Amino acid sequence: MRKDQVTSSKTRNLESWILAGGGGKAARLLYDFYVIRALRKRELFCPLWYWNENPDAFLPVRRSRLYRLGQKRLPVISKFGRLATHPITHYVRRGAAELRNPCIFFDTARYLAAHPEIVQTTINPLWHCIRSGGNASGFGRIALPPAQLSEVRRESFARLGVTELHTVPDRETAARRTAVHLHLFYPEMLDGFIGRLRNIPGSFDLFVSVSSDSVRKTTAARLAAAFPGLPTAVETVPNRGRDLAPFIVRFGRRLLEYDFICHIHSKKSPHDRRLSGWLGSTLDSLLGSPERVAGIRELLSRDGKFVYPAPPADVTPDPATGWSCNYDEAERLLNRYTDLDIRQFPVVDFPHGSMFWARSEALKRLLELPLSFDDFPEEPIPPDGTPAHGLERLLLILASDVPGRAYRLTAVR
Repeated sequence: MRKDQVTSSKTRNLESWILAGGGGKAARLLYDFYVIRALRKRELFCPLWYWNENPDAFLPVRRSRLYRLGQKRLPVISKFGRLATHPITHYVRRGAAELRNPCIFFDTARYLAAHPEIVQTTINPLWHCIRSGGNASGFGRIALPPAQLSEVRRESFARLGVTELHTVPDRETAARRTAVHLHLFYPEMLDGFIGRLRNIPGSFDLFVSVSSDSVRKTTAARLAAAFPGLPTAVETVPNRGRDLAPFIVRFGRRLLEYDFICHIHSKKSPHDRRLSGWLGSTLDSLLGSPERVAGIRELLSRDGKFVYPAPPADVTPDPATGWSCNYDEAERLLNRYTDLDIRQFPVVDFPHGSMFWARSEALKRLLELPLSFDDFPEEPIPPDGTPAHGLERLLLILASDVPGRAYRLTAVR
């Protein structure tokens, strides 16, 4: 018997005991323990979304000693501190009773209204829904049955053309016009990008966006010295919309003149230390060697429309749906600029960090959006839930009607 079946059996027995009025506090604590463990393993909970939707619930938590311990890298104590203050723990112990929603596809109040027998108990409504097969009475903003998540993910990925790939070709059969857009917000990282750009075989044109005129001049000089004769445009842009606003607003129309487009940017994530080594691994996947670049362009020459690395499992902000806090913003953008229906994509995949290779026709709808820098808020902005984050989730959706595959590089050799 699998561990999840054992957990389901144990919680079912405990639920029956609790409904019968037995067990007391010990049974409830044991039940909470099993539910917390089960929800974490099944990836049916979005901690970031829960934090953002319930800031009032976490103000005392942020001030607690356990939370401060959980922010430090201390053995055992730190692990206990992070677990005790984790959003899943809050939802199971308090949030459900306060009618808070655990994720975008489940409505706690709606489910409890349909199942009054568990209202006056400590039985968790989300786990009760999962264990009983995913009743539609609990649907939230996205009509996604929790028990059918894997099936819905497969269907959504098929609509997006997502194909996981473990190897890439080692050569390309024909050269195509190639453009690279580099958004260089952190000029001190330029040397690392120069080394990666040298891995692109043959000729390419380079478009660079920077945030000040002084950086523009020094960057242009350094690139001219590193790549003599390389067609390069270095331009100053407002500090709005992170990397995607310059990509779309400043260079979009020019980039569509090319066959293949690579989009990369300097990225630091001080809000999350788990991302410290992520930029290097992402750039290695996209520009790690001349053979890697040639193989990616060969995929695009065949049937690829996007090529992008899969993110590390521990940095995926919403492993259940991929939307995190960006569903509403993405829906607003789709409704305003396209005729696409976001309800066709209850689960979304996208190039995390918005770094990728793509055929230009797959980016046509994105790069022709009538956006300006004023459509993006001034910095500083939250780590999620902004127009730039919404557009990031829409990269594959906007290309969903373009024939071809979106290759998701997973542990590529």
